[in-house]
Amino acid sequence: MRATLIRNVLSIVALCATCVVADQPRVRIHTLVGHRNDVLAIAGAPDGKSIVSASENEVFVWRVVDGANTMRIVHPGWVTSVVITADGEHIVTGGADGVIRVWRFDNGGLVRTLVGHTDFVVALANMPDGERIVSGSFDGTIRVWRVADGQELKRIDTGAREVNALALLNDGTEVLSANNDGMIRLWNLKNGSLETTFVGHLGPVSSVAVVPETRFFVSGGADKTVRLWDKTHDTAVGVFEGHDDAVSAVAVTRDGRFIASGSADATVRIWLIESGEEQAIMRGHTAWVRPTVITPDGAHIVSGGHDRTVVVWRSPPW
Repeated sequence: MRATLIRNVLSIVALCATCVVADQPRVRIHTLVGHRNDVLAIAGAPDGKSIVSASENEVFVWRVVDGANTMRIVHPGWVTSVVITADGEHIVTGGADGVIRVWRFDNGGLVRTLVGHTDFVVALANMPDGERIVSGSFDGTIRVWRVADGQELKRIDTGAREVNALALLNDGTEVLSANNDGMIRLWNLKNGSLETTFVGHLGPVSSVAVVPETRFFVSGGADKTVRLWDKTHDTAVGVFEGHDDAVSAVAVTRDGRFIASGSADATVRIWLIESGEEQAIMRGHTAWVRPTVITPDGAHIVSGGHDRTVVVWRSPPW
């Protein structure tokens, strides 16, 4: 059995378990080529019209409708995370040098640098107020920054060797950190306290994402599994199995019904949250799939890989 799940943990409308991709070319919209190295970070613009992808020494902006490359930003060293601010005016990058950089979205000009991390900045997230961002780093810290002036507002020392990913819970008062020690931790962003530690993955946890407007979240790890969690319990309520290698990224559709997961097995897979059943195996990459995101408008899944490509997929249901 590919997934074990305590059923009916979410109050959502049941969907047909036979939903599959019959015609994959209809699902894969674009394969975007131009990066000269592995694609490690992707973000979607709030209006759904553009995608940003990043690799070594460069950040690309792509137009979703036709896949056109509209801008290239030259970046110092590797880009290991990226986010677009909620107002759509800035691209924020996290680098292997520990520096966070804020760029103008319209012309790619560098606005300011945020300095404080001492190792790779591998996770960035927008706070709901649109004025602050949260960052996570291999230095084991989570930090909150004000974008307007680059001031560091809060620092949490997680006690973990590495923070691999972050996800803000719905009201932005809590943040989940996925860690290299195989644990997921829930932090109070107001006072910096540790609220819960979630244990279950059998190896480093690479990614975490919240199921919108619920108390549930999902994670992916080196143990090849995708897991579903209830924030009020410290053990997973669902374990989804099917990937042949480490799960690098997870994302949840805006309606909270599907999970998209990217993996070192070069696939993106779609899972039905309610049943845990695998709905589709999407093949478009030829190497490790790293970032896998769903655009803010919910219309597209976007994945990047070690094959130096970015693939734009139609988001389910199809």
